[in-house]
Amino acid sequence: MLQKYCIALEDIVYWAQCDAPLHERTTWEEKAMMKVKVLDNVYDLVTLNMEQRFSERFYNKDTDEVTVVHYKDYARDIRRAVSCFQSTIPDIKGKKICLLNKNSYEYAVNTFGIILAGGVLVLLNQHKSWDELSYELELVEPAAILTDGDDYGTKEQLEAAAGYPVLDTLQAVEPLGPRRLAQALVVAPCTGATLARLAAGLSDTPVTLAAKSLLRVGSPVVLAVSTNDGLGASGENMARLCQRKHYYFVPYGQDDPVTKPQSLKADLALLPAAVDAALRGEQLQPVLLGQRNA
Repeated sequence: MLQKYCIALEDIVYWAQCDAPLHERTTWEEKAMMKVKVLDNVYDLVTLNMEQRFSERFYNKDTDEVTVVHYKDYARDIRRAVSCFQSTIPDIKGKKICLLNKNSYEYAVNTFGIILAGGVLVLLNQHKSWDELSYELELVEPAAILTDGDDYGTKEQLEAAAGYPVLDTLQAVEPLGPRRLAQALVVAPCTGATLARLAAGLSDTPVTLAAKSLLRVGSPVVLAVSTNDGLGASGENMARLCQRKHYYFVPYGQDDPVTKPQSLKADLALLPAAVDAALRGEQLQPVLLGQRNA
């Protein structure tokens, strides 16, 4: 029975890699000998095939394209979400977190992220009326409500319920610094495009204008980098920002040095400590970390 199981397991892997049927490529005697390979390389079998060869496909409505995401990247993004939730929602274990989001890759990542962080996931239907949603929110009493930024006809009510408006326009973020509406700004994730804009002194987006607004009054801007070319083109921009006053970085490192050797990701678990240090005018050390798995 064990021998048959090993052969069947190898059949699945072999079939997944070949265009022709298995019986045309391998004799049963050869397959019987494969059991040693299967038993001796269970780790490779799982990691190589499940993480690198098999993938999920997601439709991106904005670009009208199908995006392929390998399981290893999927797992990595979920781990990042877990770190983010645990660092930004104190004592998240057992707390109810509402998710109001359309079906997407981000929806899947945040769903698993909330659960693995210890939170209680509460899914909200974006097609419901505000009366229905408010009733559910009163029953749940969530610690946080996560949305994808789209307005499903209840944006104003959600802002009122949360007590914080969404600052998504240039006009909304411009007073942040002069009116002392924020002590610090956290840009997480800070992509390569945002790094380039900040390094060039551009303020053509709500995020970059918010940074400029706080820098005007000497308040800290904390950057949590997430870029595939951190050791490439974006590296120059990061170096320029390191030399400027009031810019601080969440410690970062390579997240996938084998397949993406230039990619850099911040460790979001260190975000609270990085903000505390920035408010004291200090850069959290060490800035450079080893390989990041999250």
